[in-house]
Formats: sequence, C-alpha cells, structure tokens
Amino acid sequence: MEIRLIRHGKPQFWENYEPYTLMSGDGITAALTEYDKSGVLPTSRPTKLSIEAAEGVDVAFCSGLKRAVETASLLGVSAKLIEDPLFAEPEVPHGFWKKAKLPLAIWIGISRVIWALGYTLNCESIKKARARAEKAANVLITAANQNGTVLLVGHSLMNNMIFRSLRRHKWKASRLFNGKFWGCNVLRR
Repeated sequence: MEIRLIRHGKPQFWENYEPYTLMSGDGITAALTEYDKSGVLPTSRPTKLSIEAAEGVDVAFCSGLKRAVETASLLGVSAKLIEDPLFAEPEVPHGFWKKAKLPLAIWIGISRVIWALGYTLNCESIKKARARAEKAANVLITAANQNGTVLLVGHSLMNNMIFRSLRRHKWKASRLFNGKFWGCNVLRR
C-alpha cells in the first residue's frame, strides 16, 4: 500500500504578483481570492519524479481548486479524480491592518505566524485545520486499504499536515516532506 502526495504546479497567480509586490491589508483579501481561482502557469512543468508518482495509482484525490485539478491533468493521472474540499489549503488570516502596505511575502509570513498562534480572522483555526488533516489522512488510509495505491494532488501546508498525520499512523516515508511546487512524497505501509 502506498499514499502519494504531490503539491500542485506553480500557479498563474505569480504572473501578476511578485513576492515583494506591495499590498494593503485590503488588497491581500482580493489577492487571496485571485490565488484560489488561479490555474497552473503554462511554463510550470511537472518533474520526472512527480510524473512517475502519478503513474499507476488506483484512486486519486484533489482539493477541487483549479491549480490542483490542472496539476492532476498535467501529470496525466488516469485514475478517476475525486475532488473534495477536505484537501484544500488552510486559508491565512486576512482583513487586518487594512491601510498598512507590506510586500505580499511579508503579509503571508505574518499571517501564517499569527494563525499558528491562534489568530483566525476570516479563516479556520489551526486546531480545525489539524482535525481536517487528520480526517483527510483517514480518507487516504481507507482508500489505500481498499485500493492499494492512492494519490493526493494537494497543497503545501495541508499536504504537510496530512504527511505528519500519516506518520503518526505508522506510515513510513523514505525522506522528509517536500512542499515545493510539484514536490512529491511517498508513504508506505
């Protein structure tokens, strides 16, 4: 039995924004909405490792967000793709410091830190995200028990949370978590 986790390709969102694009607190909310509607950049190509990990799977899952669905297509996933928001990336807090102008990367960094500390303006709590990751891991484990080889085309933070949950369930990984675009993680039991 195997569970394979692959992060989506680089989103088109990054055509319009650089990590140091200055944004107001109001602007970050609109940017996050645009990010969630974004597909994969045409120049973002799967790695050989991610293509190999997508081959021969018995069942495949993704969050249903455009970048995850397109990634599955670019990987040539032939198994039926089950879209489920259970696998979506946790949102970051947003809508605070509305008039402050900071680089996008700084907004995201601050948002992730304060989220980890319990701040949840306009997003789910870290506790709920961890519970969702545990539920997602159980869905993947059940699918692996029934089908053999399972693929999740997902998102960096949620894939990492699921990866940790699977490890707590005694699934073995050959290496540390890879959360880069097209990053691939394989766990076995």
